[in-house]
Amino acid sequence: MEPLLLKYASHHNFDIPFKTELIDASLLEDGTLSCTIKDLITMFDYKIYVEYLLGADGGRSAVAAAFPFTFTRAPSQAVACNIIFSADLSHLTKRREAQLYWILQPDTKSRFGQMPLIRAIRPWNQWMLIAITPGTEDESFLNLSPQTPGLNHYIKELIGDSTVDINIERVDSWAVRETVADRYSWGRNIHLLGDAAHRHPPAHGMGSNISVQDAYNRAWKVAYVSKGLAGPELLDSYTLERQPIGANLVKKSNDLFRVHVEAFQSLGLLATTPEEGLKQMNEIKESTVAGATRRELLYNGLEATGREGRNIGLTMNQCLVSKAIYLADEPFPQPLPRGDLITDVHVSPFPGSRLPHAWLGDTAAGRKEVSTQDRAGKGAFCLLTGHGGESWHRAAESIANKTGTPINHYGIGLGLDYYDRYRQWQRVREVNEDGCLLVRPDRVIAWRAIALASECEDKLLDVLNFVLSRA
Repeated sequence: MEPLLLKYASHHNFDIPFKTELIDASLLEDGTLSCTIKDLITMFDYKIYVEYLLGADGGRSAVAAAFPFTFTRAPSQAVACNIIFSADLSHLTKRREAQLYWILQPDTKSRFGQMPLIRAIRPWNQWMLIAITPGTEDESFLNLSPQTPGLNHYIKELIGDSTVDINIERVDSWAVRETVADRYSWGRNIHLLGDAAHRHPPAHGMGSNISVQDAYNRAWKVAYVSKGLAGPELLDSYTLERQPIGANLVKKSNDLFRVHVEAFQSLGLLATTPEEGLKQMNEIKESTVAGATRRELLYNGLEATGREGRNIGLTMNQCLVSKAIYLADEPFPQPLPRGDLITDVHVSPFPGSRLPHAWLGDTAAGRKEVSTQDRAGKGAFCLLTGHGGESWHRAAESIANKTGTPINHYGIGLGLDYYDRYRQWQRVREVNEDGCLLVRPDRVIAWRAIALASECEDKLLDVLNFVLSRA
C-alpha cells in the first residue's frame, strides 16, 4: 500500500522527504504553524511554515505531544516487541503456507515474550516476530537490539531449527494500549490521524483500515477549505465523524485481545515455570473441573478468533453524524442494523453511510462493468439518479459552473449512462427513479432525495451549502 501512495504523491508534485524528524511545532500569532525539522542525514535543523499540520506520526506522536491534546486511557495490558529478521524458512512452510504462525511452547519460558507469533513479510525469507508478555507494564523489551545476547537463539528455538541462518534487522518495543484522543483536532489547523489518535493492539487487524479512513475523511475537507470551496467550519466535522469510530475500534480490539490472552492461558502459555506450563497444557485433556474450565476458555478464544477473520462489518458498519451530513429531509433516524455488527455488513444509503456497492454496466462501453464506488470520489461530489432525474443533472451542472464545486453526475437505468446489471442498485438505493443520492468526495452519502424536487437547483445548492459550511 505505501509504495502505491508514495508513487501517486510523487507523481503529483508532492515533496516527500525521508530521514526527517519533527522536533517541535508551535502556532504563531497569525495562525501559521512553525515546525522545526531535523534532517537525520546531515543532522541539521531547519524550519518550515505551514497552514495545516496533520499528525499521522504513530503512537508516539510528536504532533500530539506538541499541543494540548487529551486522551482517554486504560492501563496497558501487555508489553511487546517486533523483531524483523531474514531467514529462509521455505522448508518449514511447505504444505502449511500462512501469513501468521502462533508458536505454542508452554514448557519453554523466555524473557523475550510468552505469546510469540511469526508473521511473513516477504515469503519465505523475511519475517516479523511479535513477542508479547501480557499482564504487565514492565519495560523489559526497551533495551533489546539486534545484538542482544540470546535473541538469535530464541528465534531458532521458536522455529524449531537451530541450523537456519538468521539475520536480525530491527527491533522495536511497544506497549498494548487502550487509548483514544478525546478530540482529533486542536483548533482547525492541527489534526491527528491513525495511531496518533487511536492506540490499540493489532487484534481484528483493522488499524490500517481505520487510519486510511481518517486520512480520506480529513484530506478532502482540508482541500476544499484551502481552495475556498468550503467554509472553515467544515473542519469541525472531523472529530465528530471519526472519533467515535476510533474509540469503538480501541474497545473492540482490546476486548478481543483479552479473549486471546484467556485462550493462551488455557494452554499454559502464561504459567510462571516450564513445569507448570506443561502441567496446564496437559490439564486441558482431563475430565476434571479444571480441565473443563480450560476447554471452555480455549473454545471461546477460538470462536472469537473465527469472528476476527470475518470482521468486515467492524469497519463497514459506520454511519457518520455531523453538520457535513444533511439529515433535515429524513423523517426517521437510521434504522438499527441487524445481525452481528462485527461480521455482518449493514448496507444502507442513509445519509452518513458509505455509498453501497452495485455493479453497473457501462452503456457506451458495452460489456464493461464498473462499481458505483468507482463513479464516486476522486476529489468530487457525485450525484446518482435515474429515469426522470434530468432536472438533477441540470442542477448539478449549473451549480458546478457557478460555484466551482466539482460534481460528477450519472444516470443509472436502461438507456442512461449506466444500467443496473444485476439489479443490485434497485435493491439498495431506497429512492425513486427520479430521486437522487449525493455522495461526498470520500464516498459517504451526504444527502438523498426520495423523489424529484420542485426546484432541484435551489434544493441541491442549499444542501451543498449546508454540507460545506458555506454561509
